[in-house]
Formats: sequence, structure tokens, C-alpha cells
Amino acid sequence: MEQIVALDIGEKRVGIATSDTLGLGIRPYKTVLKDELIKTLESLMKEYDLIKLVIGLPKHRDGNKSEQTLKVESFTELIRKRFSNLDICFEDEILTSSAAKERLLDMGIHITEKNKGLIDMHAAAIILEQYFSNYSK
Repeated sequence: MEQIVALDIGEKRVGIATSDTLGLGIRPYKTVLKDELIKTLESLMKEYDLIKLVIGLPKHRDGNKSEQTLKVESFTELIRKRFSNLDICFEDEILTSSAAKERLLDMGIHITEKNKGLIDMHAAAIILEQYFSNYSK
């Protein structure tokens, strides 16, 4: 099964979302600590036929790069080196965390310190939704 995976890379955690084989269904998959990401991607590579990684790129509202943009780009290079056969692209992630919080509240889920990772994986799902929306135009 070919799949596309989206990542919302933060300082400590990475939210992960996956598509179905047709790109019609998107689901928040999980949140992992940043230092566990490579191992998690290796597992996903074994389980599915990953064809693409879509990585959320945080920029300022005016489109300029931020300090976090540079960190994400640098971390992406590590991923590229480890998974050289995987197509990797960036998708603007502006306001995805805010949208994820709203989505969770709409679902009746109250965000606490224990479940903050839900925001990350839902933000990754929104990144993947945006990617498909922009790609299908």
C-alpha cells in the first residue's frame, strides 16, 4: 500500500499523520519524541510503501524564515540522508497548531499537559490535508 506521511516537527515532539492509499483519508497517527522519529519512520517504511514525506515548514506570517524554519530544514536533511529514496517536500504549516487545538475542542477534547501530543498529530493531519488540497489544484 502506497502512503504519504506528514510530519509536524517541533522542538521536542513530532506529530505524524498518514494518508490512505488514494489520498482520500487522512488520519492523525501518533506523536513521538523527536529522537524517536527515525526509528518510527523505519517502522512505517517496513509496514507500508511510503512514497512521500510532507514536512510542515514553520515560517513567519510574512513568509520569511524563522529560527524554527532553519531547525526544521536542518532536521529534514538528517531524514533525507537516512531515507534517500523517499520523496520529501515541505508544506506551509502556518496556524496548523491553532487549527488542531480548535478541532480537538470541537471534538470535546480538553487539552491538558498529558495529552498535548494530540495537537501535534492533528497539526500533521492538517498539513497533509493542505498538501492534498494544494496538490489537487
